[in-house]
Amino acid sequence: MACLIGLNLLNFGAEADLGALSGSIVRAEDVGFDLLMTSDHVVITDDVQAAYPAPFREPFTLLAWASGRTGMSLGTTVAVLPYRHPELVASMVDTIEHLSGRPFTLGVGVGWAEQEFERLEVPFAARGDIFDRDLSILVAHRAGTPNEPDLSGVRSGHFRSAIWLGGNGRRARRRAARLGLAWHPLGVTPAALMAGVEELSASGGGAPLAPRIKLRPGPQDDKPGRRLGSGSWEQITADLELTLSLGATHIVLDPDVPETRAGADPWPALERAVRIIRDVRVPD
Repeated sequence: MACLIGLNLLNFGAEADLGALSGSIVRAEDVGFDLLMTSDHVVITDDVQAAYPAPFREPFTLLAWASGRTGMSLGTTVAVLPYRHPELVASMVDTIEHLSGRPFTLGVGVGWAEQEFERLEVPFAARGDIFDRDLSILVAHRAGTPNEPDLSGVRSGHFRSAIWLGGNGRRARRRAARLGLAWHPLGVTPAALMAGVEELSASGGGAPLAPRIKLRPGPQDDKPGRRLGSGSWEQITADLELTLSLGATHIVLDPDVPETRAGADPWPALERAVRIIRDVRVPD
């Protein structure tokens, strides 16, 4: 089965303009992306602003709007699960799936912006436990058979979505292995990706691999901490080939790098990476 290719649609700052969003969706379809995804913040507190300048378009609303403008599948990379009640998330995903006629890929993460948590009145220190509780409810809704004690009689959204678990650490991989959900790392080194997949394989969980890779082509980079998708095109090609050889079911390409924010056109690099992925032949 061929690896599907996703685009992280930038939904903040200058890229959040209606014209920019519409143009990126059209270009993504022309290039041949399979999946349109976007990331999540709700309140642009100072810690969020430092990384993602306002305005920041809310992802589920944005993807509902995009569903009428594209035939690509849709998803989040990632929604911060503790920010919303899981019943609301299930209902929103079910609605988008129903109205678009396509499955939705629900990438979820624990979150990192402490000030944003405070503004939303969600306890930052408890976010991991909240995530685990809410994830169990979403998994039950995805199966269509809510089995939590407080879900008896619930008739909210039962969606078909794949659920991806964001996070680079061991706890994220353990969750993925335990539940058989896709591991969705971001910004890892080639060595860390290999080690993570080896850990998943050793666990016997059979969790799929669906990484998000920031594309930053440039000179040859021989630093030990080089991340997937950066360096020379020879290195980027090797990264993509490695990811495919490890059994990735999806690769999400991310143009959010300093060059893009400085006004550089990300599309030549995105198009080249798509061609590389399409051309790789991975043995069955």
